[in-house]
Amino acid sequence: MAAQDEGRVVQQGLDGGQLLGRQARGHQSGLLAKAVRRTARIVARVKATGAATRTRCPDHSRAAGRRVRQIASKLRLRGAQAKEEAQRVVRQATAALATLADTTADEAQAVLRNARRALIQATGRRTGRLRRAVNELAAVIEVTTTMTAQARSRLAGVTTTPRPR
Repeated sequence: MAAQDEGRVVQQGLDGGQLLGRQARGHQSGLLAKAVRRTARIVARVKATGAATRTRCPDHSRAAGRRVRQIASKLRLRGAQAKEEAQRVVRQATAALATLADTTADEAQAVLRNARRALIQATGRRTGRLRRAVNELAAVIEVTTTMTAQARSRLAGVTTTPRPR
């Protein structure tokens, strides 16, 4: 759900709202990590309802957090040489986060497919909980794939022109 609005990046937020902001590379990595964590939480909720219990979908939250901390530690460095190294590390970590988010979205897609199958047979309160979790997981997967594509294009050097003031 990303679109361009006069040099600004509009992204569908993970909470359903829209995030509008300039291209901030550190911000992009934070959104990717948040998407990984959010996906893991929703998958756990789906599995807690008894749907897709045998579908493999490991939690990559710790790996995403490790990449974000790596970026944060390099952004504290001072000096020209340190800045170049920091930019290199930020690009590498963002690429790793994009790969991690892609992997998480692919694995969550299998959980989503199996949860939709289980939704047919669900009864009572479990139906509502599962339906909400399935709908939320579908939305997060869609946003995550859009964000990873956008991150990869930025890493490839594609930039937007800034909005005139």
